[in-house]
Amino acid sequence: MNAWEVNFDGLVGLTHHYAGLSFGNEASTRHRFQVSNPRLAAKQGLLKMKALADAGFPPGRDPAARASVYSGAASVGIQW
Repeated sequence: MNAWEVNFDGLVGLTHHYAGLSFGNEASTRHRFQVSNPRLAAKQGLLKMKALADAGFPPGRDPAARASVYSGAASVGIQW
């Protein structure tokens, strides 16, 4: 039996913020007073996708996603 591990990630959009301030969400609580940076968050997400792809984990792709997302991914070296 063969198995594949595939990485499905979404990109952070313009509405990125630290809103998950529910009890126990330590990461959001730690950053609750910081100003969010959606552009940096999207870039970090793309770099994570590339690192996983380079490590041999094929990226999952949602066919309904907009083409602009994938052109952004290509700009940091992710090949679809």
